[in-house]
Amino acid sequence: MTNGTLRNIVQGQGLALLLCAGLLHACADLYAQPHVRIQELTDMEGRHQNVIKAIGLVTGLNGTGGNNPSTRMLFSHMLDHMGVRSDEARRLNILNDTREQTDNLSAVMVSANLEAGRRPGQTISATVSAIDNATSLDRGYLVATPLVGWDGQVYAIASGPVRTAGFARSGQAATVQQNGSVVGHVTATIEKAICAPPPWEDGIVNFSLKHADLEDACRIADAVNLEFPGTAIAVSPDLVAVRVPREPGANVQRFLAQIQNLTVVPTAKARVIIADGMVVIGENVKLSRVALTHGNLTVITTESPEVSQPAPFAQGGATVVVPRTQLEVTDEANPVTLLEEAVSVRDLASVLNTLGVSPSVLADILERLQDAGALHAEVIRR
Repeated sequence: MTNGTLRNIVQGQGLALLLCAGLLHACADLYAQPHVRIQELTDMEGRHQNVIKAIGLVTGLNGTGGNNPSTRMLFSHMLDHMGVRSDEARRLNILNDTREQTDNLSAVMVSANLEAGRRPGQTISATVSAIDNATSLDRGYLVATPLVGWDGQVYAIASGPVRTAGFARSGQAATVQQNGSVVGHVTATIEKAICAPPPWEDGIVNFSLKHADLEDACRIADAVNLEFPGTAIAVSPDLVAVRVPREPGANVQRFLAQIQNLTVVPTAKARVIIADGMVVIGENVKLSRVALTHGNLTVITTESPEVSQPAPFAQGGATVVVPRTQLEVTDEANPVTLLEEAVSVRDLASVLNTLGVSPSVLADILERLQDAGALHAEVIRR
């Protein structure tokens, strides 16, 4: 074997090794991407949520209820519904006299989402929100409230303790409140199922994407066609149509369950979400080379009033308070920070963390970077 032949063999093997390494790297990147079930990415036609709601009354509040006319009117109607009849003077007193104590009650809106196919006896969660001037629903109890649909039919009964994410406590000179305390949740029992025809009566079932994206729609159709060839097509960025089997004895339910369990790798949106003091940065967010500086101007004002009294035995003198104000201004000068081009969200977070800013300031920086054309992402403030 000549040296040239040996060299060619070594070079060929080296090229093959490089190709294998590149293929392994690509496979590793693909494996690192999240595989999400179609069920989490889409909603199947005919299985949407139906809103049911009603006006209810929360009792047992510890002085945090409402006392406006709507609260007193709802309380009067509840007494009538329960068979507690009052004379006309008493009814007018309840409705019109603002001295009537109802601070242990609150008029609320109760709403829930009921999906077609849920059976009577099952339970769902209902949202309770105050519609009067109540300050907190914490530790209250919702009186049994029938929840009705747009057709006027009762589909569920909501009742029970109100669970809130926050609380409110007050005293004579101070009030403490954490999170929202006038919105809570209760348990509702389904009394009537929502009847809906099967979504495959015409042989086609539509899957609506929760986040419209043409690439995601094509990937979902490809995944379905890989398992069941020639059955799916991406109609639009938010719709994938699937043809179900029509043969006698075909199990359409099993077919749809298998489709919903198929997985795809969804595209990562280049988005920055700013909400409630939090900043969430998507994976595909890119940052161009840009220079940035920020400084903090702090102004501290101190009031130190002094009492001025006249000299002893002075005629016509009076004791007065003389204001004294002290101002302290601090201008923090930060150097200019050069942000190199970021190729991943990790790099972007790293260069922004070097600024040492709070989430609110970081949100403003990201918006200004977008205005300057350096941040390549959609910034959504909620």
